[in-house]
Amino acid sequence: MRKLHTEDDEKKVWNALEMVGMKDKIMKLEEGINTQVTREFNRNGAVFSGGEVQRIAIARVFASDANMYVLDEPTSALDPFSEERIYKLIIQNTKKAMIIIAHRLSTVIDCDVIYLMDKGRIVEKGTHEEMMNKNGLYAKMFNTQKNLYAK
Repeated sequence: MRKLHTEDDEKKVWNALEMVGMKDKIMKLEEGINTQVTREFNRNGAVFSGGEVQRIAIARVFASDANMYVLDEPTSALDPFSEERIYKLIIQNTKKAMIIIAHRLSTVIDCDVIYLMDKGRIVEKGTHEEMMNKNGLYAKMFNTQKNLYAK
Protein backbone atom coordinates (compact mmCIF):
# COMPACT_ATOMS: atom_id res chain seq x y z
CA MET A 1 0.00 0.00 0.00
CA ARG A 2 2.92 2.29 0.72
CA LYS A 3 6.52 1.91 1.73
CA LEU A 4 6.73 1.54 5.48
CA HIS A 5 9.59 3.61 6.84
CA THR A 6 8.27 4.21 10.34
CA GLU A 7 5.79 2.85 12.84
CA ASP A 8 3.54 5.81 11.97
CA ASP A 9 3.52 4.65 8.33
CA GLU A 10 2.28 1.24 9.44
CA LYS A 11 -0.38 2.81 11.67
CA LYS A 12 -1.55 4.91 8.74
CA VAL A 13 -1.98 1.78 6.59
CA TRP A 14 -3.88 -0.11 9.29
CA ASN A 15 -6.09 2.92 9.92
CA ALA A 16 -6.87 3.19 6.19
CA LEU A 17 -7.73 -0.51 6.02
CA GLU A 18 -9.99 -0.13 9.02
CA MET A 19 -11.77 2.83 7.42
CA VAL A 20 -12.73 0.75 4.39
CA GLY A 21 -13.62 -2.36 6.37
CA MET A 22 -10.63 -4.52 5.37
CA LYS A 23 -8.50 -4.47 8.52
CA ASP A 24 -9.84 -7.70 10.02
CA LYS A 25 -9.43 -9.64 6.78
CA ILE A 26 -5.88 -8.39 6.21
CA MET A 27 -4.93 -9.11 9.85
CA LYS A 28 -5.89 -12.76 9.35
CA LEU A 29 -3.48 -13.17 6.42
CA GLU A 30 -0.18 -14.82 7.27
CA GLU A 31 1.86 -11.83 6.08
CA GLY A 32 -0.70 -9.16 7.04
CA ILE A 33 -0.15 -5.92 5.16
CA ASN A 34 2.87 -7.42 3.41
CA THR A 35 0.75 -10.03 1.62
CA GLN A 36 0.86 -9.96 -2.17
CA VAL A 37 -2.54 -8.98 -3.55
CA THR A 38 -3.19 -11.45 -6.39
CA ARG A 39 -1.79 -14.73 -7.54
CA GLU A 40 -0.93 -13.32 -10.92
CA PHE A 41 2.70 -12.75 -9.96
CA ASN A 42 2.95 -14.73 -6.73
CA ARG A 43 1.28 -18.10 -6.20
CA ASN A 44 1.05 -17.33 -2.47
CA GLY A 45 -0.76 -14.06 -3.10
CA ALA A 46 -4.17 -13.47 -1.57
CA VAL A 47 -7.31 -13.62 -3.68
CA PHE A 48 -9.92 -10.95 -3.05
CA SER A 49 -13.35 -10.26 -4.49
CA GLY A 50 -13.80 -7.30 -6.84
CA GLY A 51 -15.33 -5.25 -4.03
CA GLU A 52 -12.47 -6.09 -1.67
CA VAL A 53 -9.93 -5.06 -4.29
CA GLN A 54 -11.76 -1.75 -4.66
CA ARG A 55 -11.75 -1.24 -0.89
CA ILE A 56 -8.00 -1.87 -0.80
CA ALA A 57 -7.54 0.65 -3.62
CA ILE A 58 -9.50 3.27 -1.65
CA ALA A 59 -7.44 2.45 1.46
CA ARG A 60 -4.35 3.20 -0.63
CA VAL A 61 -5.75 6.70 -1.22
CA PHE A 62 -6.18 7.23 2.52
CA ALA A 63 -2.71 5.87 3.31
CA SER A 64 -0.90 7.68 0.52
CA ASP A 65 0.98 10.95 0.50
CA ALA A 66 0.15 11.73 -3.14
CA ASN A 67 -1.27 15.15 -3.95
CA MET A 68 -3.77 13.98 -6.56
CA TYR A 69 -5.74 10.86 -7.41
CA VAL A 70 -7.64 9.59 -10.43
CA LEU A 71 -10.34 7.12 -9.45
CA ASP A 72 -12.03 5.30 -12.32
CA GLU A 73 -15.36 3.78 -11.20
CA PRO A 74 -13.97 3.34 -7.66
CA THR A 75 -17.08 1.68 -6.22
CA SER A 76 -18.53 -0.18 -9.19
CA ALA A 77 -18.10 -3.60 -7.50
CA LEU A 78 -19.52 -2.52 -4.13
CA ASP A 79 -23.03 -2.96 -2.80
CA PRO A 80 -25.04 0.29 -2.34
CA PHE A 81 -24.43 0.45 1.44
CA SER A 82 -20.67 0.07 1.04
CA GLU A 83 -20.65 2.54 -1.83
CA GLU A 84 -22.39 5.19 0.27
CA ARG A 85 -20.05 4.57 3.22
CA ILE A 86 -16.92 4.73 1.04
CA TYR A 87 -17.98 7.99 -0.62
CA LYS A 88 -18.72 9.57 2.74
CA LEU A 89 -15.25 8.49 3.89
CA ILE A 90 -13.66 9.95 0.75
CA ILE A 91 -15.44 13.27 1.21
CA GLN A 92 -14.71 13.48 4.95
CA ASN A 93 -11.11 12.26 4.95
CA THR A 94 -9.52 13.24 1.70
CA LYS A 95 -8.30 16.78 1.36
CA LYS A 96 -6.48 16.01 -1.86
CA ALA A 97 -7.33 16.72 -5.47
CA MET A 98 -9.34 13.92 -7.06
CA ILE A 99 -10.71 13.14 -10.44
CA ILE A 100 -13.54 10.62 -10.21
CA ILE A 101 -14.70 8.94 -13.40
CA ALA A 102 -18.19 7.50 -13.06
CA HIS A 103 -21.17 6.38 -15.07
CA ARG A 104 -23.37 6.05 -11.99
CA LEU A 105 -24.21 9.71 -11.49
CA SER A 106 -25.14 9.31 -7.81
CA THR A 107 -21.39 8.89 -7.39
CA VAL A 108 -20.63 12.50 -8.34
CA ILE A 109 -23.41 14.40 -6.55
CA ASP A 110 -21.04 15.79 -3.90
CA CYS A 111 -18.15 16.60 -6.24
CA ASP A 112 -17.04 20.24 -6.41
CA VAL A 113 -17.24 20.30 -10.20
CA ILE A 114 -18.79 17.78 -12.57
CA TYR A 115 -17.77 17.58 -16.22
CA LEU A 116 -20.17 15.67 -18.45
CA MET A 117 -18.50 14.26 -21.53
CA ASP A 118 -20.20 13.13 -24.70
CA LYS A 119 -18.22 11.67 -27.59
CA GLY A 120 -14.95 12.84 -26.06
CA ARG A 121 -16.03 16.45 -25.49
CA ILE A 122 -17.11 18.32 -22.38
CA VAL A 123 -20.75 19.24 -22.99
CA GLU A 124 -21.76 20.40 -19.50
CA LYS A 125 -19.95 21.62 -16.40
CA GLY A 126 -21.04 22.61 -12.91
CA THR A 127 -22.16 21.33 -9.55
CA HIS A 128 -24.90 18.70 -9.38
CA GLU A 129 -27.46 21.36 -8.45
CA GLU A 130 -26.37 23.72 -11.24
CA MET A 131 -26.52 20.97 -13.84
CA MET A 132 -29.91 19.75 -12.63
CA ASN A 133 -31.23 23.32 -12.89
CA LYS A 134 -29.96 23.56 -16.50
CA ASN A 135 -32.23 20.61 -17.29
CA GLY A 136 -29.81 19.45 -19.98
CA LEU A 137 -28.24 16.09 -20.76
CA TYR A 138 -26.86 15.60 -17.23
CA ALA A 139 -30.31 16.15 -15.68
CA LYS A 140 -31.88 13.79 -18.20
CA MET A 141 -29.28 11.10 -17.49
CA PHE A 142 -29.51 11.56 -13.71
CA ASN A 143 -33.30 11.39 -13.72
CA THR A 144 -33.23 8.31 -15.95
CA GLN A 145 -30.91 6.53 -13.51
CA LYS A 146 -32.96 7.72 -10.53
CA ASN A 147 -36.16 6.43 -12.12
CA LEU A 148 -34.61 2.99 -12.56
CA TYR A 149 -34.51 2.74 -8.76
CA ALA A 150 -37.92 4.37 -8.14
CA LYS A 151 -39.97 1.66 -9.86
